[in-house]
Amino acid sequence: MFQRQPDPSFVRRRRVAAPFLVAAFILSFTVMLTTSAAEQHLSDPEFYKAALDEEDAYDRAYEEVLFDEDLTGQVEDLLGGVDIPEKEIEDLVKVIVPPGKLRRAVEDAIDRVVEYMKTGKDLVLAIDVTAFVEAIAEAVINFTIEAVIALPEERSETYEQFANEFVATLETLDGGGIPGAIPSYPIPEEDVEVVAGLVFAVSRIEPESELGESVLLAIAQDDVAGALKVATASILLDLVVASVEELVSRLDEGPDGELLLAAPNAVTEDLEERLELPRRILGIASVGRFASGALALASLAVLTVLYVPGWRRTLRWTGGALAGAGAFTLVFWTIARGQLVGRIADIVVKKTPGFPETFSTLVDDVLEAAATKIDPTFQLAAVAVLVAGVAAVGASFGVGRKAEA
Repeated sequence: MFQRQPDPSFVRRRRVAAPFLVAAFILSFTVMLTTSAAEQHLSDPEFYKAALDEEDAYDRAYEEVLFDEDLTGQVEDLLGGVDIPEKEIEDLVKVIVPPGKLRRAVEDAIDRVVEYMKTGKDLVLAIDVTAFVEAIAEAVINFTIEAVIALPEERSETYEQFANEFVATLETLDGGGIPGAIPSYPIPEEDVEVVAGLVFAVSRIEPESELGESVLLAIAQDDVAGALKVATASILLDLVVASVEELVSRLDEGPDGELLLAAPNAVTEDLEERLELPRRILGIASVGRFASGALALASLAVLTVLYVPGWRRTLRWTGGALAGAGAFTLVFWTIARGQLVGRIADIVVKKTPGFPETFSTLVDDVLEAAATKIDPTFQLAAVAVLVAGVAAVGASFGVGRKAEA
């Protein structure tokens, strides 16, 4: 019995249509996978938070960004105007701005930026720093007291030398510095009130007060370090308060009186413009994944029935389409990933004025880490399709040959 042959004109149209259907599936599959991954990751705050952890962003904030020359003034105010040794700055800042609170503040900011990219609502770049500011005075003064206690004592050769060195020590503390050593010398009984008066003059401590009596007692016992321990907080108070007030003057006040570290309107508006690209990507992705998914399914479905009942050709065409889509997607993302990350980094960070170099470098690294986290989505799906396509083509050689047009 003879198999009915298809119409020659249909055969010609089929030969023309098949390559177009393969190309349509390959492109639509790549677009579907790309847009799905973009929407899934770019709109998920946890995606960025994981990238921050991978790049040790919080540790690098203390170890690198904190010491950026462009942030010298802000860091000095954060340290209460006291000249803290560089090797001690990181530990002291961690007391003022604990890593856990820094993480929460940054994650809140990430949530707001992602919300802006998804909804287009006003972008508010502000962090509540009230707790940080309130911690400055106590942390700095306690640190300085401990530093003073730990200073070595250097015995002066004469009382006159001791008096001069003691005055210099008090002036160093009053200026926010930490002296290299504490002078010592047996203080004559008749000069106890004179030496204590030097402390009172710098620290503004009242002699009749409880602190004043403690200073007098320490001086009378030749315990200059003890007297300085008692007086250091009062000596530094005005300096620290002035530095904190300078810092507060650059902050905004929230509706409940909280202190907010907010980006200037010019920076926020500029950043909104620069975030327009990621926003468009998300907008296109939400629509594109459905449209491309429908096109991919439709083109593959038509390709599947195009050669029925010629299963050998059907397997080869559909298998070739699947393998081509998997391979093309892998190559496409390998090439496009670096360019996309570089473009976003250039738009969001590099051309935005006011970002310190260390901060820009950190953000670049975080964006790169974020991009690599998209890879598994592409790789697993693309490799699965590639393997299925190769298997289908291989299976076509096992299908018995039939009379086909």
